[in-house]
Amino acid sequence: MLGTAGVRAQTGTAPGELFLSDLTWTSSSTTQGSVERDRAHGATATGVVSPLIINSTLFAKGLGTFGNSRIAYSLNRQCTELRVVVGVNDSHLGAAVGDAGSVVFRIWLDGALRFESGVMRGNSPALPVHLDVSQVRELVLQTLDGADGTTLDAANWADARLVCDSAPTAVPVVNAGLEGAYATLAGSARIRGQVALGWEDNSAWADVDVRYAEDNATPRSGRSAQKISIDAVRSGEMQFLQNVPLVAGRRYTPSVWLKGTAGMRVSIGLQKDSPPWTRYADKQVELTGTWREISLPGFVTESTTAMLMISASQAGVIHVDDVGLRYVSGSPAPFPPIGVTIGSQFGMHVNGLADTQIRNPGFEAPYRRLVSSRRTITGQIANWWQDNSDWADVDVQYSQDLVAPRSGLASQKVDVRAVRSGAVQLVRSQYLAAGGTYTLSAWLRGTPGMAVTLALREAGAPFTDHAARDVVLTGNWQQVSVSGLVNGSREGLIMLRTSSTGTFQVDDVTLTGANRGWSWPTVPVTALRLWDSNTHWAALEPAKGQFDFSLLDQYVREAEQRRMQITLTLGQSPLWASARPADVSYNGAGAPAEPANIQDWRDYVTAVVRRYRGRIHFYEIWNEPNDPTFYSGSVAKLVELTREAFVIVRANDPAASVISPSPYSVGWMDEFLALGGGAFVDIIGYHHYATPPEGLFAAFANLRQVLRARGAGMKPLWHTEAAAGDTTTPPTMGAMFLARMYLASFAAGANRFNWYTWGPALAFCAATTTPDGLDLTPAGRALGVVQTWMIGARILSVTRQTSGLWTLHLRMTDGTRGWIVWSEGATTTLSVPADWAAQSRADLFGAAASMAGVRTLTVSGSPMLIRSAVR
Repeated sequence: MLGTAGVRAQTGTAPGELFLSDLTWTSSSTTQGSVERDRAHGATATGVVSPLIINSTLFAKGLGTFGNSRIAYSLNRQCTELRVVVGVNDSHLGAAVGDAGSVVFRIWLDGALRFESGVMRGNSPALPVHLDVSQVRELVLQTLDGADGTTLDAANWADARLVCDSAPTAVPVVNAGLEGAYATLAGSARIRGQVALGWEDNSAWADVDVRYAEDNATPRSGRSAQKISIDAVRSGEMQFLQNVPLVAGRRYTPSVWLKGTAGMRVSIGLQKDSPPWTRYADKQVELTGTWREISLPGFVTESTTAMLMISASQAGVIHVDDVGLRYVSGSPAPFPPIGVTIGSQFGMHVNGLADTQIRNPGFEAPYRRLVSSRRTITGQIANWWQDNSDWADVDVQYSQDLVAPRSGLASQKVDVRAVRSGAVQLVRSQYLAAGGTYTLSAWLRGTPGMAVTLALREAGAPFTDHAARDVVLTGNWQQVSVSGLVNGSREGLIMLRTSSTGTFQVDDVTLTGANRGWSWPTVPVTALRLWDSNTHWAALEPAKGQFDFSLLDQYVREAEQRRMQITLTLGQSPLWASARPADVSYNGAGAPAEPANIQDWRDYVTAVVRRYRGRIHFYEIWNEPNDPTFYSGSVAKLVELTREAFVIVRANDPAASVISPSPYSVGWMDEFLALGGGAFVDIIGYHHYATPPEGLFAAFANLRQVLRARGAGMKPLWHTEAAAGDTTTPPTMGAMFLARMYLASFAAGANRFNWYTWGPALAFCAATTTPDGLDLTPAGRALGVVQTWMIGARILSVTRQTSGLWTLHLRMTDGTRGWIVWSEGATTTLSVPADWAAQSRADLFGAAASMAGVRTLTVSGSPMLIRSAVR
């Protein structure tokens, strides 16, 4: 028998954890003998105790079995996580196994295969497995012969344990019943009134009008409840909260009783009280006029202080009472197995690519009704053009001129009746190549003597004119041109502006010069998500039944040439179809609302799916529906839209898949699935921006819990949009963030991740290219490096040490082992385990070195790949 001297031992459990070897299974079978508890197979038959040893590591607890075996446990939905280490025992019946033996380990949850190890042998490293088993009724552990006979197939389920709910422990909440004296708020005319002691308003950062008061007329219990009257939300949200301490490794459940304005959407949750403001638990609900309790559990992955918070971003009245917070021990696995990494998991937004063409330069139909925050800005405006005069004090009416256009059937007519301050501005957004020289031309005529300026302008502050020319109009058409060098970002405006009264007409605008377009990724990317690309519903069908597919056609052609799978996001209602035309976002008036008539949605989706059958592969229903910027309707209505789209896609392009609306709120997804939305999607979509990227693990852990509880745990999970960094992020740090965002997304269980976006830096995204879009930054190059590391590899385990050291254990394409390591925070030291047999290392920036004789390694925020020659 193999001795155990010098063998490392592992054991121990935390509260709420149960070893499988201490539990009664419902059934068991093996090729020979019986399943052993806390020892390797064969001990019962021989009388010789054989310990559980995998690759020289001794385990005090576990199950020993042999060859083809099956062990079943009844969980009855009482546990949340399975943790186990699998591997072939170092010996069997006194004989060393070495590179012999061959076992495949499988784990089944309620009849569904959730883990498969591949063939493991006596010299294979131990493989840790963590699985979410929330709501699982039956757990089955299975082993299979690796196809060379079962002579030495002693299989170990070592350190096998379940994390199960214990009695919840209450966390003290100050003045949970909102009783006692109320304090008067001071310091803001917009946020005023009386707040219950122990609680505070945190809305000063937002643009809101809020009145707090004690409600002693209709409390849920006791003498008082907190009444919150939100009169206006112009930006941000109202936040009512108190701070509470959280401990890593616990599952917390906040709860609160609410009532208020029927249909008003309110969120409750736990959110970290400092950047990156991680949400550990978050649920949105629609209020009713009667009291009801709202709760949602969430796993916490770090010890921190958090805000126990009620928030809302729309006007209405909220009553709050009887707040609670409790926890149970146990946290979810950091990742579920998602198989071998493939190229299509690396997705990208290519925002505004190749869009240097002016859309509708001749101001032809269709025209749409203009909606403005000012009642003095009215009329009909040509598709692809916008009024940008809300900031000014003007009276202006737009109309379609069909009588005397310069060419075609129409020109844009602008009747400026008064300019009290500012200017009237007719604009269209235009992508520009920084460093390029452009010539902008337009044909104009109008009230003789009226002054109009033609300009090519920076879209953001300080709103610099790259080029501008003033012209005095006559009653005849005249061509006006202006040229200039673009210095700044790619976001530009073609603009006609005036501070004069009178009427002018414009037609036949052209833009020539640099015209280099917007670069597609030069690093191979095989998945493209179209969003913020002027391909949403309002852009595709600006008037009922009148479609403009020109830009989407261009995207599809370009993507097909690059063999990219395309995801199209469908939502954002055109004004003519919107249920609430006054709901306005940057996608236009009415865009955040659902359509008033469901048949308009059916007609739109049918037209798109039939036109792009076999060419667009995935349809995402709506972008970030928990955010009123993008969606202002009910969850139930979006379930209806999802169902209708799903039926249409299935009927017209069965090979295409439907992605759920993609929120950045676990609570919103919980409600969507609770209302039956999961039945009408093939893929679950989610967003989570995080700097540093590792902040996404808590959100994805909570999301997987909800998916499992709502019966959607087996559906693929896609991280359809996120990024890290901003315009101030140094180039090398941007590379680190991008690499870690892809790695963390895959490790957290995402089957695809789309970085937002390819191009220069944005306020929420580090740059992948230089400002002109022509050269790669270190982040752009890092994407290719991470692909070479990951494509064809399988993530075996993910660990995070208290020092912030992350380790992804990989089985590489050639079967050898690899480890990607990085530090989440400060630089740390890695003690390289001898059994890694580390041979070489490489970093994101092309540096490589031998690992021969290296025992310790300094690890920074830049991931590096360590490789072994050992399989």
